[in-house]
Amino acid sequence: NLAARSMVEIRMAAFPQTATEQMLALVSGFGGAYLLVWLWVSRVEKRSLRSVGLGGGDVFRKWATGFLVGGGLFAAAVGVPWVFGFFRPQAVPMQIVASLVVLGGWLVQGSAEELIFRGWMLPVLSARYNVRAGILLSAATFMVMHSLNPNLSVLAMGNLFLFGVFAALYALREGRVWGVFGMHAAWNWMQGNVLGLSVSGAPPVGGTWIRLVDAGPDWLTGGAFGPEGGLAVSAVLAVGILLLFRKGQ
Repeated sequence: NLAARSMVEIRMAAFPQTATEQMLALVSGFGGAYLLVWLWVSRVEKRSLRSVGLGGGDVFRKWATGFLVGGGLFAAAVGVPWVFGFFRPQAVPMQIVASLVVLGGWLVQGSAEELIFRGWMLPVLSARYNVRAGILLSAATFMVMHSLNPNLSVLAMGNLFLFGVFAALYALREGRVWGVFGMHAAWNWMQGNVLGLSVSGAPPVGGTWIRLVDAGPDWLTGGAFGPEGGLAVSAVLAVGILLLFRKGQ
């Protein structure tokens, strides 16, 4: 019992406990991805960063639009089950400033993943095979890279794949990655630090605006993995994919 308690205490000490610690953990954990992509693209592949979707004008508008899309998609995935009582609000102090601190970390984390999977991997695979293969293979790799997340389920894996497909279609439609940078950050921030839900299996850390409690079946709400492990998110992502696919025709 003493050994088990000590292990729990060690894990708790290593896990971020405050908004600042969470922001720093995300920045330090994902910030190096930008340097690695730049070194690989410029030194090995001998091409510019514009080729990984970082060129073009109107950057802020594209980023802000993506941010609204990501936040809106997640709000829809949670809002409908909430109306039917499958999520219930819990009384907690509103911590807007703390949640904005953590947002800084999500901006780095979300953009880093999108730069790798949609900025670099998607066009490389599309050029080597074809665009459809690029979409599917980059989404599958994105899914596998999250396979060690806690509380993972088969449905959660499927939703990670659908998220990858949606992000790929969004990036292809825009022709840049600024929009998916904003979309990914807003998606994670909304679930963890606005609504107080688990983010891909990890409990929320830092401030929240409200705190939703899962009160429905796991197959719908996602259970311990968070909403990304439920059919509500599956439905929203499927509709988003369909809309992007039709607009791309």
